[in-house]
Amino acid sequence: MNMLDFEIVQNISYIVSSALFIIGIKRLGKESTAVSGNFMSACGMFLAVAVTAVTFVDLKIAFIGIALGALIGSVIALKVKMTSIPEMVALFNGFGGLATYMIAWSEFLNGNLGAAQHVLIMLTIFIGGVTFSGSLIAYGKLAEKISLGKGHVVTNMFVLCLYAALLFLAFSILIPLMPESMIFTNYFLVLLGLTLLAGLGFVLPIGGGDMPVVISLLNSLSGIAAAFAGLLLLNNVLIVAGSLVGASGLILTVIMAKAMNRSLGNILFVGYASASSSSATEASISRAG
Repeated sequence: MNMLDFEIVQNISYIVSSALFIIGIKRLGKESTAVSGNFMSACGMFLAVAVTAVTFVDLKIAFIGIALGALIGSVIALKVKMTSIPEMVALFNGFGGLATYMIAWSEFLNGNLGAAQHVLIMLTIFIGGVTFSGSLIAYGKLAEKISLGKGHVVTNMFVLCLYAALLFLAFSILIPLMPESMIFTNYFLVLLGLTLLAGLGFVLPIGGGDMPVVISLLNSLSGIAAAFAGLLLLNNVLIVAGSLVGASGLILTVIMAKAMNRSLGNILFVGYASASSSSATEASISRAG
């Protein structure tokens, strides 16, 4: 099979994979078809990964990676209790974020970036890093392994890291427009570290009862990061799958927030507001004293 024929087969396989994703997500909406929908989505992912893997120079490494991932995922899924499914979802969200984080890091190291590629890499690094570390905290809170909450000094430190990461992200995006004298060599390493700390600052102030909504949002973010990674790699199926996960996750997040009679903003930022109001109250009491 020549290169042109293989590209045609690969693109057809990506179209089939995308169709399986769409139909699978649709079937997840009903209890009677959820199992088959999940199976169809899994088949779509397997097809996409297999077709992509055969383009690797070293097929052994590609298939060892696929086998290890399938084995670890199967063991975790078989051992987990049904009551612990939300924790497992949070953990898998985190791994998805880490994958896109590593892809963007790799693309940055390749060099020769255009302005659009640079912006995509910075955004993918930020979203992937926040999704990874934030999902680990969400897992810990749901599993009752992390008790830190709003107002705690450690939480406040990580919230400051979140603000710093947002400012540094804006700086990093504008780097292609800056003169070389304003750019320091290790800015990318600083961004890599700050994004991981930002995820902790994003999730720690939010209460454990709101974690399902946060996990749904993180799921959406992992999809958006995957779509950005697809744009970086010019991979159609990654763009489609990431967009589907991002859109469906965001819709589910809004629906869950409405079911709790709360706005999404209230769920995400009430911790910051409460911390600020408590600090203001303490200050006024000390002045009155």
